[in-house]
Parts: sequence; C-alpha cells; structure tokens
Amino acid sequence: SLYSEKLHNQFHRHWQKELDRRMEGHKPRVWMPFLKILYWKFLIVFVAAFMELSMKTCQAILLGLLSEHFVRNDPSEEETRNAYLFAMGIFLLSLSIAWLHAHLFMYTQEIGMLCRVIGTGAIFHKIFELSQTTIGETSIGRIVNLASTDVQRFDL
Repeated sequence: SLYSEKLHNQFHRHWQKELDRRMEGHKPRVWMPFLKILYWKFLIVFVAAFMELSMKTCQAILLGLLSEHFVRNDPSEEETRNAYLFAMGIFLLSLSIAWLHAHLFMYTQEIGMLCRVIGTGAIFHKIFELSQTTIGETSIGRIVNLASTDVQRFDL
C-alpha cells in the first residue's frame, strides 16, 4: 500500500544517514530510523503511560483517605460528604484507567505492527539488492525465516 511504501522510503532515507555515520567513525544504529519515523507515536505512548501511572497513584491516595473515614468514630457531616467524594473519585479514576489502558494497549500494538512493516520492507529491499550469485548461495527458507520469525521480535 502507499502507507507502507512511505514508511519504507522514510526508513531507507534515515538508514542511509546512519550508514553515513560510518565515515565519522560511528557505528550505525538500527533502532534510530525506527525512532525517527515513529517518535511522535512513542511520545504519545509515553505520555499516556505516565498519565495511567499518575491516575493509579491518585487512586491509591483517595483509597487511603476513604479508609480514614471508616476509622473515625462518629464522623461529621462534612467528613461523610468528603468520603462520598473520595469514593466517586476512585470510581471515576477506575473508569479512566480502564479506558486509557485499553487505548494504550491498542496503540502499542499499532506501533509493533508499523515496526514489523518497516522491518519486513527493509529485509525485502536488502534481498532485492543482493546479487544473483549471493541469492543462489542463500536458501529460500532462510529468506522466508528472516521475513516471518525474525520480524516477530518487534511485537515483543
């Protein structure tokens, strides 16, 4: 599709920049083109994960405040109202955490699939650049293994 071709072209451009670093005495980093292409998606995941952790922390604090209400003998009307507010806060945070976690999981799966598309495209591009004698020395099974099993590492 056009999107996978766009991703492959971006990867190839960034990979060439990494290969050019060899002239400066640096080793090319395979992960850097992935990061440069998908940096905004990684940033969204980082922010969402931070928000989820922050909400879980607030939920624990509210739970502690709510449990203090049940320790008191003869709580005032204001303390009872605050306890209801704490319980409502815990409920709303639970809903928010569940919603955010589901979307965060979906988004990380999307990033894994994009990395897989980019990696598979890079492998096939490299295969097409090989000479006929090199391809003759390499078995088809090895090429298929590269494209199927090795690219699955991006899902982990």
